[in-house]
Amino acid sequence: MEKYLRAILSAEEEAQKIEEEGKRKAAEILSAAERKRDELLARAEKRARERLEELRDEETRKAEAEITALREEHRKLLAALDEGYRRNKERILEELLKEVPLFRGG
Repeated sequence: MEKYLRAILSAEEEAQKIEEEGKRKAAEILSAAERKRDELLARAEKRARERLEELRDEETRKAEAEITALREEHRKLLAALDEGYRRNKERILEELLKEVPLFRGG
């Protein structure tokens, strides 16, 4: 009978060792999985920051191009206004010269 009790006790001890080894391996696996998760998350965050920077740069270039186009349009409008002002001034001076003989040089 003692032999059977020792065999049962030995089996229980072996089962406990197996359970502890299983828990240890499970903890190692969980730890490795958490490290991998952290690594993947860090990579994803880095890619997201890089993509955000790319998008920011792209939008900045677009905005700068729009500003350049608006400045060119503004320059053309100012040139057209100046030309219109110059023509009106010349026309008014011609009208004055027609009406006032003194300005004709003679």
